Amino acid sequence: MIPRSALRHRITHTPWEGSGALGPVWGTPTYDVPVYIEPAFRTVVDAKGKTITATATMLALPDMVIAPEDRITWVRPITGITTEYQVIDAQPIAGSHQEVLLTSLGGA
Repeated sequence: MIPRSALRHRITHTPWEGSGALGPVWGTPTYDVPVYIEPAFRTVVDAKGKTITATATMLALPDMVIAPEDRITWVRPITGITTEYQVIDAQPIAGSHQEVLLTSLGGA
């Protein structure tokens, strides 16, 4: 299990529930979720076979329910810069944590 002390960032996780007549339908956000985010570029292929550039990798606890298309909002401490990400893929790693690939939706 990844130690909670290593999960020094806090995010808001908003699940994607599908598309409606007026666009995306979002679920109820969960606030103050402990994770670790490492901004880094990586080229990956998503579940639909499309090549995407991941702009960050997030480590999360194994019990966090996260799926492709979910929205992650991270307000960086000290600078206050807000970055919104969309989940590309989430993979459990040996039961200790999840590695979640994110692509930036905007912000810095």
